Amino acid sequence: MSECPDQKCGWRLISFLRAVWFVFTLGAIVNAATAAGVCTPTAGNIAHGSVDPSTGSSFNTSGTLNFSCSGYTSGQQVLMCISYGWTLNGLGSCTGFVRYLQSAAGGKYTNVFYKDAAYSIVWADNNCGSATAAFDPGFTINIGAGGTGSGSGTVYSQMLSGQQSVVPGTYTGDMGGDGARYFYRLKTGASDVCSSNVGTVANGPSFQMSVTVPAACTIIGVGNVDFGSASVLSANIDASSTLSVRCTSTTPYTIALDGGTSAAANPTLRKMVNGAQQITYGLYSDAARTTAWGNSAGATVAGTGSGSTQALTIYGRVPPQTSVPLGSYSDTVVVSVTY
Repeated sequence: MSECPDQKCGWRLISFLRAVWFVFTLGAIVNAATAAGVCTPTAGNIAHGSVDPSTGSSFNTSGTLNFSCSGYTSGQQVLMCISYGWTLNGLGSCTGFVRYLQSAAGGKYTNVFYKDAAYSIVWADNNCGSATAAFDPGFTINIGAGGTGSGSGTVYSQMLSGQQSVVPGTYTGDMGGDGARYFYRLKTGASDVCSSNVGTVANGPSFQMSVTVPAACTIIGVGNVDFGSASVLSANIDASSTLSVRCTSTTPYTIALDGGTSAAANPTLRKMVNGAQQITYGLYSDAARTTAWGNSAGATVAGTGSGSTQALTIYGRVPPQTSVPLGSYSDTVVVSVTY
């Protein structure tokens, strides 16, 4: 006689198979929940403020990226990988990954994104054949209670140096859309970095960049007008010096020279003094010394900025006059630029 009747053993077998089926079905449900995790990136606008490109300098600022994830399991880590390309508002070259901001008049002001505060590691574009350079090392988001987590990172933006020809205006650009690519996946370990664009694609946030270039002028330097030494003042004594000015490109300006310590209304009748003694002299804008250089209407010198330093010559003349006692005679003239 069998110890296990067929019907009873069959019932046990069926029960066992049902139990196995139930366990595997439950496992599939857990995996589906894990795979359903979603991460969303957001970004704040990046504003460089007001800068003067005529200095030839670069200008740095930064913006913040924020990431939020949900639908994961507590204790997991999510790796967020980001590529910023030149696709949108780009110069069409993978070299240097240079972008540009644009003014309403169509002017361009180029910039580059960096990954580090030292502005030494360019944030590249994975479409240019170097995904590792574009994404590494990525941002790690720790998943906490409730299956959610958040994190943040920094984008370092630099308006490039050597752009003295940029004209005044407000320059803007949308650095989201197809110019930015976001991918995320579960992190497999400490050595897992963003070496490729493997993972779920996240819609990149659109963020605005802006920089303002106001009209600006700077007097770089003015040389002294030294007439040298003379025992008598019976003939013209000429001398000259150089005035250097730098204004933003296309900026019109005028330069005025005041009447000196004697406040001379006539630019050709300024006074160099030594105590109560005086020597009359004039300052001119032309080598022939026919166009006086002063600070009244019609006596100033006009120009247009190029973004680079421009040199102007101040021509001086001491005309013949009654000789004065020996000594050192001087005057101080104030230079001003209006733009």
